[in-house]
Amino acid sequence: MPEPEHHVNSRRQINNIPSVPALPFIGHMLKFFWRSQEDLWKFQRQLCKDYYPIYKLWCGPIAFVSIHHPDDLEKVLSSTKEHLSKGYLYDSLIPWLGTGLLTSEGIKWHKRRKILTPTFHFNILKQFVEILINEGNRMVKFLKDTNGSVNDLMFLVSHHTMNAIVETAMGTSLQEMDEFQQYHQAIHDMGKIVIYRVLKPWLASNLIFSLTSMGKRQDKNLKILHGFTEKIIKERKQYHERTNGRYLKYFDDMTETDDEKIIGIKKRRLAMLDLLIAAVRNNEMNDLDIREEVDTFVFEGLSSTYLDIKSSETHLVPSGTILHLNIYDIHRDPNFWPNPDVFDPDRFLLEKIQKRHPYSYLPFSAGPRNCIGQRFAMMELKAIMATLIYNFYLEPIDYLKDLQFKTDLISRVTQPIRIRFIPINPVAGYGAVKPATSSVHSRSSGFAPGEQDDRETRSKYFNLSSLPTTSLHPSRCANFTQIARLLLTNRKTQHCIYDVNNADYAGNDGY
Repeated sequence: MPEPEHHVNSRRQINNIPSVPALPFIGHMLKFFWRSQEDLWKFQRQLCKDYYPIYKLWCGPIAFVSIHHPDDLEKVLSSTKEHLSKGYLYDSLIPWLGTGLLTSEGIKWHKRRKILTPTFHFNILKQFVEILINEGNRMVKFLKDTNGSVNDLMFLVSHHTMNAIVETAMGTSLQEMDEFQQYHQAIHDMGKIVIYRVLKPWLASNLIFSLTSMGKRQDKNLKILHGFTEKIIKERKQYHERTNGRYLKYFDDMTETDDEKIIGIKKRRLAMLDLLIAAVRNNEMNDLDIREEVDTFVFEGLSSTYLDIKSSETHLVPSGTILHLNIYDIHRDPNFWPNPDVFDPDRFLLEKIQKRHPYSYLPFSAGPRNCIGQRFAMMELKAIMATLIYNFYLEPIDYLKDLQFKTDLISRVTQPIRIRFIPINPVAGYGAVKPATSSVHSRSSGFAPGEQDDRETRSKYFNLSSLPTTSLHPSRCANFTQIARLLLTNRKTQHCIYDVNNADYAGNDGY
């Protein structure tokens, strides 16, 4: 039976897109499915350099097209007429997340987005600042109690940010839960299981995957994750039943209502979960829908999409193709980012932002399916970062030139990153910062009376104690540039939070 003409045309269009040579039937599968995650990362980076700004990969009969030019991303992400569906790779997340905001499409996605958008209104988000600052303080206490030596920076950060996300999403602190360690570990295990399955297309079948050891491991973790979320939902619903839902009605007028008036004496915070419970009472959602969205909020996702586009190199990408939006390499494109591997906060000064392609920097994606939680993410970053740099100098043990990355759900390194957090004014007391008496580059004001500095390299580290206390409050940091300026001083003075004697690192310290 002859192949349909539109299939033939689609294959011809895709084959016009450049790539490394492919084999009949299996395409490029041997070139990437048998690689380690580390080698796959290197392979992707090389493809981006060799086939700028677009390349293809065939996984058997399935075509993947990767684009990494802002013009092409603009055509994809700015489309409001086309609903951008997720690629089949996201099916591996459905056992965990169901069809929540990340994985749903069509009418369901539009409905969920509309229901959830008020959750990230300023009057809701502002009540979370206290949670975020408290988590930052717990992080500071842990670092001071352990002498500031961190053997796995990623684990430390994810541990504390997970606490903050769960408390703001569910209204419950993990610290108060017996299941804390079990839930936290299950989150990490599921991330590993999903990427394991994604990289092995023969495990796409739910039946086949369920028979493997990884499939059984997934079932075990899902019982923990779903059981934890369902328990919180049940307890939260019981609370609102006891209070006759009087707190939920204020969601209808959240843009004008003072949070203190809502909370009253109990000062009960309204979480994302409360908004979803309110939607259940209005017959807009059910308990399974709530679990999907709470689990989705905890999870960090990436994007892929479907539609016909024409790339900046005049290649037509046919409908049904899995399109990879290569944001990592766009953020390091020297055509838009001179010296892309140098950490330079001046890149984000207003006058430079205005001259830059609007789709050359997409930390939260763009268009109708952009990150709904970007305001929350920035608020979390400001609150916790400000707390850390208020209390510590940062001294690396591992340098960027030695780090090896790997392909994963998010950008990860193959080995743990080690770093030292050196307390500021340890003699003067916990978190003590003296009033500003000199410039931001000053060294002398960083030490308590009688403190001896026997470290020659300390003069090479950024001194926060010369900043007034108010300068370090999260609300004073309007954007990441200001936070970056708190972290890194002017290179011309060679005052840096990193050891500038290591020129390789000081001049190549990444984003």
